[in-house]
Amino acid sequence: MQKRKITVRVLFLLAVIFGFASAVFAQTTIPALPKENILSSTLPQTALAVAGSALVLGIISSIIQPFFVLLAFLPLLFYRQKKRSWGVIYNSITKQPIPYIPVFIFEKKNNRLIVREKQISTKEGHFGFIVPRGEYFLKVISKQYIFPSKNIQESSDGRYKNLYFGTPIIIVDNDQVVACDIPVDPVVPTQTPFVVLVDNFLEKIRVPTLIVGSAFSLYLVIFFTSVVSIIVFAIYIVIWILELLSYFQKTRAYQVIDAKSKDPIASATVKVINKEGEILKIFTTNLFGKFYPLLDAGNFYLEISHKDYETQTREIAVGRNGKIKGEKILLERSAKKPESV
Repeated sequence: MQKRKITVRVLFLLAVIFGFASAVFAQTTIPALPKENILSSTLPQTALAVAGSALVLGIISSIIQPFFVLLAFLPLLFYRQKKRSWGVIYNSITKQPIPYIPVFIFEKKNNRLIVREKQISTKEGHFGFIVPRGEYFLKVISKQYIFPSKNIQESSDGRYKNLYFGTPIIIVDNDQVVACDIPVDPVVPTQTPFVVLVDNFLEKIRVPTLIVGSAFSLYLVIFFTSVVSIIVFAIYIVIWILELLSYFQKTRAYQVIDAKSKDPIASATVKVINKEGEILKIFTTNLFGKFYPLLDAGNFYLEISHKDYETQTREIAVGRNGKIKGEKILLERSAKKPESV
């Protein structure tokens, strides 16, 4: 993941250099005023003033245009998509995700906390719960980390947003995913790496630079129209479209339903099995027959079982960053056993 980010930054840096150089070479040739016209005594003073002003403006534009190109390209180095359909458990000091750490979700009913589900974070520290409407709490339990965090006091921390510190979570939509980011403090204190401080700074200026870069790219298209300026402006349009889409994207969970009635099947057991036949995780479908398997990238098998239905096994592919294609799984009812006489 880190290598891919570095590659993107390098490509954008090359684009900046290309745009800057293109603007410089494009403006090196400035049309000169005819010498005889300038020296002619018959040329009106007003025309000379206008011509001189045009020449000065041309020189100024040739100087500032490369800097506008640079300012338009530069914010692209800081671009990253924000929204995720999962939460991340991370070290509050090093800012690194914590793999394979247990996280529990509790539901508050009649002033009592009832454990609804337990998950183990993925290799990238990802987790996510799909629960019905209600009031919930999250808790991370580990001997190496302390929850809630005392090191972080704000609602965001660099690339991590919507931080959770043990307060109630009110769910008003049955399809809503509980997926906030959870900072935890290491029991053994460590220092924050310099690269993390830089990354946090870049995250803070991400949106302002994106806005400024968009404004400069629009300025370039209007006043310094060229192939480079049009390409830069097109890149910004694509980035803003991706930003908007990320805010409106909906998490697609798996749903287990009856093959005939199409009714959701609650309390079905879903086992995640790797190719070696090992059971990695076990999920239980909620009241709406849904479950949300956050897994590492790769191919796995889902074994879905219920006491009233035939057990079904299917293969699923998990993409990069734990992306899944949520779909409906149809189960056939088991044949009724003949009653013993």
